[in-house]
Amino acid sequence: MGRSGLAAATLALALAIAVRWILHRPLLPLRLRVRWRGRRLTAALMVGWPRLAYRAWITGRLPGPLRRRHSVHLPGVGPLRPPARDGRRRGTRILHLRPAPGAAAAGGPAASHPWRRLLAGDRWEIRRLSLRIVAGVVDAAATAWLAGSLWALTGAAAAAVAGRRATGPVDVRVEPAFGRHAWALELECIARLPLWETMSAAWALRSRRPPAAPAAGPRRGPRRPGAQP
Repeated sequence: MGRSGLAAATLALALAIAVRWILHRPLLPLRLRVRWRGRRLTAALMVGWPRLAYRAWITGRLPGPLRRRHSVHLPGVGPLRPPARDGRRRGTRILHLRPAPGAAAAGGPAASHPWRRLLAGDRWEIRRLSLRIVAGVVDAAATAWLAGSLWALTGAAAAAVAGRRATGPVDVRVEPAFGRHAWALELECIARLPLWETMSAAWALRSRRPPAAPAAGPRRGPRRPGAQP
């Protein structure tokens, strides 16, 4: 092997190491915003960069069905949405809180295993976590007790979720609303995920979805005796 072959092999090895380092580093941005005021829920998720991202929105009133819209943004192309279904708005699906019959048997607990493995790892980090809760009832003592309980629960949950993964500010606030019934929640989370683990989890989750039911053909009535097919 000459000097040119050795240089090419060294360059290829360095390129492979660099690609592997990039794929396993937390470089994929994730941004989640949730707002729940009264019975109105709005959630927005963006994974990726402004010109190369997957975006999803969930809106609805609880209890009740939720509407989900999602799109994929590609550089130079713009947003790509899935085809229309059931005559509804393009890219809109109806989500019901109750699971469909047979969904547990089709997916099983192993369907979410890739995401559990990703979240249990230590290669992702939280750049910012902000949680604001407003809660209150008519009775002042009950409002104070409710606010204190929510503060303890949300503080423990934020510490468990962020933990050593937080590389930015973590802000948790619980504001009591005395003398009135009130409930509001605002959540904003900015995180970075490793590229390879995220793509593997998304591909595994997509491949484990149950196949769609075949479309029913036209119904035919009973054949009369002696009639030709």
